[in-house]
Amino acid sequence: MVAADETYTGLLPLMRAAWGEGAHPIPAEMVGHLAAAQPRFALARQALAEAEAARARLPADELSPQLQNVVEKIDPLLPRLRSGLDILSEAPALLGADRPKTYLILLQNEDELRPTGGFITAVGTITLDGGQVTHLRIETSLLVDDFSKPYPTPPEPLFQYLNARLWLLRDSNWSPDFPTSAARAETLYNLARPEQPLDGVVALDQAAVRTLMRVIGPVTLADGETVDAGNVIDYMHRVAWANVPSQGFTNEWWLHHKDFIQQLAAAMLAKVGQVSWLDLGQVMLKILDERHMLLWLKGQLASVLASEDWGGAIQPGEADFLMVVDANLGFNKANAAVQMQFHYTVDLLTPSSPTATLTVVYFNPAPGELPCRHDPDPSAFDQYADAIRRCYWNYLRVYTPQETTLLTATPHDVPGEWMLLGQAVPGVVRVEPGENGTHSFGTLLVVPFSATLTTEFQYTLAPGAVTTPSAGGEFTYQLHVQKQPGARDIPLSLSVQLPPQAELVEASPEGAETDGAWTLEVLLTKDTDVKLRFRAP
Repeated sequence: MVAADETYTGLLPLMRAAWGEGAHPIPAEMVGHLAAAQPRFALARQALAEAEAARARLPADELSPQLQNVVEKIDPLLPRLRSGLDILSEAPALLGADRPKTYLILLQNEDELRPTGGFITAVGTITLDGGQVTHLRIETSLLVDDFSKPYPTPPEPLFQYLNARLWLLRDSNWSPDFPTSAARAETLYNLARPEQPLDGVVALDQAAVRTLMRVIGPVTLADGETVDAGNVIDYMHRVAWANVPSQGFTNEWWLHHKDFIQQLAAAMLAKVGQVSWLDLGQVMLKILDERHMLLWLKGQLASVLASEDWGGAIQPGEADFLMVVDANLGFNKANAAVQMQFHYTVDLLTPSSPTATLTVVYFNPAPGELPCRHDPDPSAFDQYADAIRRCYWNYLRVYTPQETTLLTATPHDVPGEWMLLGQAVPGVVRVEPGENGTHSFGTLLVVPFSATLTTEFQYTLAPGAVTTPSAGGEFTYQLHVQKQPGARDIPLSLSVQLPPQAELVEASPEGAETDGAWTLEVLLTKDTDVKLRFRAP
């Protein structure tokens, strides 16, 4: 109660300024309110820490059912309140109250899906000073390269399949662990722009822009065109391919055909002050939860972002874990059309030696004729839609707990005439250590025109996937499925085969139980957690 009361009292001036009748809060005023409330937040954090310590000493299993119910409702709220207080405490510094703060912006195109959300089509920097935006610059990622500097060698798949000889900023997001990729992006950016120190990295995709515009509302650009949530994606695609010189693609056109992004960003930023902060906050939470925006910030907030899954870190946990990661290596935008679905089957017939089978299905509806042409020349596309109607070159990686062992897989051979270098790629799976204590199974595949391609992996599960029976004879299976940033809603079919004559005690989510198997069908819009408790003879 003390923590909640102090937090409310500290936020009250801010809420009156932001949501009072006719309020149009000034950013500097909001930062001032946050700074003034810091003593209240400090008291709230202290009270919350004392409450959590008292809760840890409380023997919940000895309480009455009524009190147990109360405790179960309070327990999930404590970490969120702690994270909220941490954010409030760091917010003034984050917004430049102590000194100007500059953040690197990575604009990712999910139509060309890459591990942290999409190909880095443009980059920028934004500077906040006392809550005010004092600098905003966005440009094509092609302009942020200095070939006189010693760029590192790129990861092997980029080197082998894209003939990339340097690891440039536009390919910096090869790791699906965003803190890893963000640190790499910062290094490569500062290699070309050493004069610009950075305080963090923000990545967002087209879906984030569209969602933000639902609350920002329409904006009118310098050319008189009005853009809103309904047409912003079409606008970006159309303008990006507009005004091609009569002689075809030129270097000058190629370096500046994304200049419209700066204009659009500035127009959206100018309207933010007219938007309800409550509406804006809710939309931001949705974008972060669905991984259309990722944040990498230095200092105290790094742990907060990790606890809320807003930092895009790979977090396998202690039980079963699954993350499917695509990297479009086709020089195209095929992900705008390609459809995916996952089938994950877990065999717990013998709980002491569980196995899993993951089936990944791709369908490419694009019409066309073989062979697939792996062509990096942008002049092959007359308009954005042409870049969508292509074969899908994908480097697929499956992330599992470190202790898993691959048993079988069905990779696919790729003909030499389908590859940039003209060399055939045999269907093999690379088994490598992954980030943050994971295992990675990686393979190249190509989904041709109007075709379905299915890839299967069978492997042993990590020992922590199924706990040993408790005193009551109960087994527990837990799974954390992490959504790839930028990926569209993907159907996930999950089936857990239980031991013979097993009795299901608890299932979260509920799912269905038929013929000794528990099944669940979900759309993977954000991370999904599963927990099953069962008794087996």
